[in-house]
Amino acid sequence: MSTTNLSVGRWGWRLLPVIIWALVCSVPDGVLAQGAPGRIVKINKQELTGNITWLASQRGYEVAAGSTRTSVSLNQVASIQVAPPAELVRAIQSGDTATLSRIVDSYRMLGPDLDAMRALAEGLRRAGKGQEALDRFKKVMEHRAPETVPAEVSRVYWNILLDAERYDDLRNQLTAAIEKGPRPQVATAQLLRGEMDMRRKQYREALVNGYLRTIVLFANVKAVQPEALLKAALCFDELGESQNAEKMRRKLAQEYPGSPQR
Repeated sequence: MSTTNLSVGRWGWRLLPVIIWALVCSVPDGVLAQGAPGRIVKINKQELTGNITWLASQRGYEVAAGSTRTSVSLNQVASIQVAPPAELVRAIQSGDTATLSRIVDSYRMLGPDLDAMRALAEGLRRAGKGQEALDRFKKVMEHRAPETVPAEVSRVYWNILLDAERYDDLRNQLTAAIEKGPRPQVATAQLLRGEMDMRRKQYREALVNGYLRTIVLFANVKAVQPEALLKAALCFDELGESQNAEKMRRKLAQEYPGSPQR
């Protein structure tokens, strides 16, 4: 699990602890030749600290501590913490896609690659390079179970799949997240399921399986509620149910007056 949860602009307060972390324990350039310093906690609670390297051919990690090298298979890992490179925060703030791309490759499966990939993908989408963003993201997600990826990172990947109309791939991702993920991720997956049905003009399905389910069952996940309410209202509009649409808009205005969805 990444210790780097980066935010810029709408990413909000999440950026501050990352800046502090990066300044205190960031990884200098070139260190990845010997791995990145960090810690792995195994599912049996054993902790391993040292320079961590991802070994794709072995589907696992090597942890080097002095002259000792320990192999850990991916299915034995409960969490992984790796200090982000110093340039990560700067690259996100400036939109430096070259640096972000290098971090994605250098820190594959170490945690900082997720934060870099999130920012890189958003930049590529804005530049009209959706296919490149999809190809890069698929590689980053290759060995990761969908339910283990932070909701804010998953959302970017799911949006790219949605834009590409890769509905089967998206549905598989959402199903895995809904079945096994933590509540914030499940709520986000419900939103995307609604969005997928809505884009195909299946408005009733979008309401039942996506937006209303999110509003009712995930009321405590406040971050997703404004979008769920707004899009539920839009679906009701399409179905000609103006009274229900107005209820959704009234709830949005009353409970989330500062929301950009208003």
